[in-house]
Amino acid sequence: MAPSPFLASLHDHMRVQNYSMRTINTYLYWIRSFIYFHNKQHPKQMGTTEVRQFVSHLALNRTVSPATQALALNALAYLYNKFLNQPLGDLGDYRRPRKQPKLPVVLTENEVALLFDHLTGVHKTMAFILYGSGLRRIERITAHW
Repeated sequence: MAPSPFLASLHDHMRVQNYSMRTINTYLYWIRSFIYFHNKQHPKQMGTTEVRQFVSHLALNRTVSPATQALALNALAYLYNKFLNQPLGDLGDYRRPRKQPKLPVVLTENEVALLFDHLTGVHKTMAFILYGSGLRRIERITAHW
């Protein structure tokens, strides 16, 4: 299936604005989801009401986290405010998901030590660096030796 000319132009617009490819892909995902949610209606024919319906749908039916809902809303805000030049205005009463409780610590120090005992070589080194510095997996650089 050929990419949508609308989404291709949106992609190019974000590249010119120096958005990272990761942000561009994420925004395009949520904008595409928004368009499909409204039966492929063009965003120019929609506005605040449809955005409110979509973000409420994310909270109620897809039960996304508050952070994911905010990310989808940021993508739609970019679409309307910066790309289409149609400011959204006040979204008011859309349904926000409940704040999720803080996740518990999954592994104790002894369990982490046992995990490290089962790793060797480069994998062990990478695990030590990630664990010791608090980095996320995505932040590690993969080298092919």
